[in-house]
Amino acid sequence: MAWSDLDTDNPKNKDALEKQRETQRNIAKNYHACFTTPIGQKVMEHLMNTYVIHNSTDLNAVNVVYESGYHAGEAGVVKAILNLIQKAEVL
Repeated sequence: MAWSDLDTDNPKNKDALEKQRETQRNIAKNYHACFTTPIGQKVMEHLMNTYVIHNSTDLNAVNVVYESGYHAGEAGVVKAILNLIQKAEVL
């Protein structure tokens, strides 16, 4: 990668950037379409309950730091899905 690859005035880079944005918009729309259906809402409710709300780390765990980090990662995936759904609503 060169500095010229970061030049947003370069038509080649503008096309690549717009293609990347369009791909991300489509992904967000797909998540929105999936999780706004009745079944998708039930799946999201399960994900929220399992990985966000009731996802605590036992203080007697062998490695509390690792386990809490692992749980945070699980919750992060659910939050990323929610973020994509919200972005699609704005598009």
